[in-house]
Amino acid sequence: QWYQRRVRAPAKATSCSNSEEKTCKQPIFTEYQGFAQGIEYACGKCAQGQEKTCKQCTSNSEVACNKKVTLGADFKCYSYQFDDKTSKWVEKTDKATCKRSTGKAIICNKPTSTATKTSYSNTNGCGPCEGETKGKGCEQCDTDSCNKTPIKCVQGTDGSAAATVCKDAQATATKCSKPKFIEYTGFS
Repeated sequence: QWYQRRVRAPAKATSCSNSEEKTCKQPIFTEYQGFAQGIEYACGKCAQGQEKTCKQCTSNSEVACNKKVTLGADFKCYSYQFDDKTSKWVEKTDKATCKRSTGKAIICNKPTSTATKTSYSNTNGCGPCEGETKGKGCEQCDTDSCNKTPIKCVQGTDGSAAATVCKDAQATATKCSKPKFIEYTGFS
């Protein structure tokens, strides 16, 4: 029977050593997460307890049933963790590497400003919002690293407004700006 050996770039199909073997296995690929660890493309059944990481199929001597998943280019998204002290989601320093099959769109997600510990569950930031969390505790975007938390700045002409989140074109800002105050003259 036929199987493919490597997880990321399987070789061409080869015969199984047991000519009676009709089952092949392979690691499960989860969109935006990647391949399950510890499972190889091989002849034989998945071991008991590997239902979430291993996929098996019935093959024949002509065509391997455990075909490789063709991957698209990796992309990055910011990850988040919940801070129990402040009861807020905090952006992690390192970005997550997101895996996708060919043809799948780039999608990152992040907690909304009002997300609670239970209303946002996609903590690694890769892929679409889970279930019904979109718009309720999760928001998504469609470019590499687009889910960075925007900074807050005082906005307006007189500086009396409360700090608000920078939006749209300012969303990528990393610093706030203010007019320069000149002694005896005022703001420039």
